[in-house]
Amino acid sequence: MTWTPTLGPVLARLKVIWLAAAIGDADVIRGPTVGVGADGVLTIAYQDETLPQVGDGTSSTEGFVGNPTREQYSINCAAGVINGDGDIEAATDAACALWAAAGSALVADPHLNDLVLHADMGEWSLQLTQAADGAQAIVLFNVDIDAYTIIT
Repeated sequence: MTWTPTLGPVLARLKVIWLAAAIGDADVIRGPTVGVGADGVLTIAYQDETLPQVGDGTSSTEGFVGNPTREQYSINCAAGVINGDGDIEAATDAACALWAAAGSALVADPHLNDLVLHADMGEWSLQLTQAADGAQAIVLFNVDIDAYTIIT
């Protein structure tokens, strides 16, 4: 019998559903750094100076047998856009639209193709930067996962 956490398959499934849901030419990448671009970038599993891990969570035994193990974790994700014209409002609107597309994909597939009990959008924050190369908007958000480990 093998015990396998759901994190790896969940990261792969997020990429699949977000590539299908991405707006226009937006890209979907795996971290660890947050991507930004004129067309927008969805980043799965990022880390930075303030968040030194790509996610965190717990595993716990339920019931008398303990197999499978209950997993509850959050994955750091981001929707980033840079507007070369320096229009911070347009950059913010585009980043929020990309974030909404990611959330809509989770609403359409909340069990991630039966990998998890439930996947949902969690905590979020918005970072705005006005720089020489344009206006940058990044929505940092968590995808919260509730699942059981995979036992085969």
